[in-house]
Amino acid sequence: STIVMTGTANIDNLAYPIYNLTIGTGSAITVTATSSANVDNILTVAASATLSVNTGMTFVSDLPCRSFVLNGAIRGAGQYWCEGSATFPTTGTLSAETCCIPDAPSPITLAARTYGGNVVFDHGQPSATRTIILGSGAGQTLNFSGDIRMRNDSANTSATTLLDGATNNPTVNVTGNIITESGDALTANDVKSISGG
Repeated sequence: STIVMTGTANIDNLAYPIYNLTIGTGSAITVTATSSANVDNILTVAASATLSVNTGMTFVSDLPCRSFVLNGAIRGAGQYWCEGSATFPTTGTLSAETCCIPDAPSPITLAARTYGGNVVFDHGQPSATRTIILGSGAGQTLNFSGDIRMRNDSANTSATTLLDGATNNPTVNVTGNIITESGDALTANDVKSISGG
């Protein structure tokens, strides 16, 4: 089943995850996550609609998230998390801090678009390597307006996050910094060029 939110509202203190969630049906509305929330399957943010995530909150497209439709905007001082083998859309506006948690063995594919906030690649699992494919096609450009942060929340201190540029040979523009934290190791292969601010 799908929950469809058609008016301005808050998402607050959910006891259980939502299976499918659609925000908006074409009119200008804002839905604010005032507490953390999980969507287990398909998240859709329609054109003219905004999902706003408050400071300190996380809005999670949880495992087994396989679809993320963004024609509106995800904004706010909180975090949007995408877990599993999702492919990011190229449409809409994504300016909240975004945390990508790849599944195994399937990677997350980062589409060619502008990521308006910081992007965090979180290993979070005990096996050795998680993969982020840069771009969904050959020779694309990915723009990061904030930092790229590599984080390992697993107990495996040898965990590695692979930024895979070999598949699509992209150009990557980073306005902020590329930072490794919490014991992660960064491996980037065959990125055409990386420019930083």
